[in-house]
Amino acid sequence: MTLLEAFRRLSPPDGDHDPALEDATMVVQAEVQRLARRLTFSDPVRDDAAVETTLHMLYGGSRTSGAVACDSDARVRGFLKRAVYNKAVELWRQERARAEEPLDLPDRPRPLAVVEDTIEDELTTDDLQGMAIRIDAAFHTTVVPACADGHAQASARTDFLQSVAHMRALVYDETTIDAVVREATGRTGESAEAAVHARHSRARKRLLAYLQEEEAAGRLSPVEARQYRGCVSFLQRRASSAKESARRAQREQP
Repeated sequence: MTLLEAFRRLSPPDGDHDPALEDATMVVQAEVQRLARRLTFSDPVRDDAAVETTLHMLYGGSRTSGAVACDSDARVRGFLKRAVYNKAVELWRQERARAEEPLDLPDRPRPLAVVEDTIEDELTTDDLQGMAIRIDAAFHTTVVPACADGHAQASARTDFLQSVAHMRALVYDETTIDAVVREATGRTGESAEAAVHARHSRARKRLLAYLQEEEAAGRLSPVEARQYRGCVSFLQRRASSAKESARRAQREQP
């Protein structure tokens, strides 16, 4: 199967299942990973850019006007090169912004950064810890269930809640990325991990959209919305860190 043939099989326009879709995805994924390895970014940024670019192509990106215009392997390769580079730049900017956030240290497992810009200087670290614990608890006991209730289908609600639970378990080192992938998909491997990564990303985006809607409606104050967005960012940061730690450990095995 050529790269062009594989690319055109992604995201079937009629919605029917293509028996060759998995093989096509592997061909495109291999090319995207090869292109990502050539980028001058850190390994986590390149890995995540490759995964997200492949998923974007799989779920509709291969049907954009620029993608449809590709009529050769070379043009597909050029299209994917631009796509993975743009995604890497986006992720690198996010990583740089997170690096500038204060106090996300290993010995402080709660997201202290979500409260530090809203309190007085005289509060101690213990005070901050207490506030962070209360915000974190409110986020998971009120915000997450309320956001989940917005799903029309019970299965979608279950997937959303499982995704958040998995991300939180990764945050507090209660599980591993391999265990999460097996529980979520019943299998292992890069394609399974990519599916879980996409599911987690969708859950975080839905949470951020929900917070924006609640703030716009006046049901959350700007301070509350900012603190809860910090909780979402905290889940992404620590979950990504756990994933990269697992990959590093695998690479270091003899």
